[in-house]
Amino acid sequence: MREKEKDSQSFCAKLAVMISVLMLILVMIATGSKIVYAADNAKATTNNDSGDTVTSPKKIISVVYDDSGSMAGERWTYANYSLQTLTSLLNTQDELYVTYMSDPSDAKKISLTDIQDSVDKIRDKEDYHNTPEESIDTAVGKLESIKGTDATTQYWLIIMTDGAINEMSNESELQKKIDSVKNKKMDNGSSMYIDYLGMGDAWNIKADEANGLYSFKATDDKILDVMKALANQISGRIEVDSSNITQVDKKTVKVHSELPLYSLSVLSQESDAKVLSAKAENELDVERNISLNATDLKNGIKKEKMF
Repeated sequence: MREKEKDSQSFCAKLAVMISVLMLILVMIATGSKIVYAADNAKATTNNDSGDTVTSPKKIISVVYDDSGSMAGERWTYANYSLQTLTSLLNTQDELYVTYMSDPSDAKKISLTDIQDSVDKIRDKEDYHNTPEESIDTAVGKLESIKGTDATTQYWLIIMTDGAINEMSNESELQKKIDSVKNKKMDNGSSMYIDYLGMGDAWNIKADEANGLYSFKATDDKILDVMKALANQISGRIEVDSSNITQVDKKTVKVHSELPLYSLSVLSQESDAKVLSAKAENELDVERNISLNATDLKNGIKKEKMF
């Protein structure tokens, strides 16, 4: 009996650790301000316990996505899954555009009203070509073309690549290119943020965080970890510690937070499970269930699980 109890406790511990990796908690820290900005997975606004309006600032995100031949294999799998994940965590009020390097003149708008369809289309992406500089110009141009007067709207340029840019001979030329658009003023008067994710043997780019330029580097097996940190940075999410997650029974997981929760995102793998209901002091709405998968992509590698 004790052995069975020990096995059960061990299973719960493993599950709790796994869930801590898969679960993202969105929180709002109470302040004296009447308008508090916080990440919220599905709603643009909500209210805190004091009745103050909690608003999630709109994000307009333009991604340069390297789908060149050198991405084939494990890198393709992780990068594709990362883009699926980023898409699934955005608010319906946000805007997402992806410029695939294989089609450098087109910044494709990704629907955030039918996110499952958008995720499926990202998963099914198969074409690949090379890495033209034009793709960066297209992505920047898309951000510049979007008009708006709301000063809280954030504009993000994300560059994901694993190698050299065709028309450039060294990384200093890419650095110069990126530096030329950092701190660029958008239509609402705010400055563009830039996230550069260099995968594998990609050129190194020097960060300038004071001016909104962030640089990340990742080996193939760390792409998902880095992209998760990048997604958290953009969305304003924080990840709950595994010590605050417990399995109540086979169908119920309890999450403890000292801070009030305004939205909860759950990513699960190796399972068709869906979130059916959520409760705090009151019943919470289940806004959407999105299925993510990149375990058997045509240009990727077969994997039993993503992380």
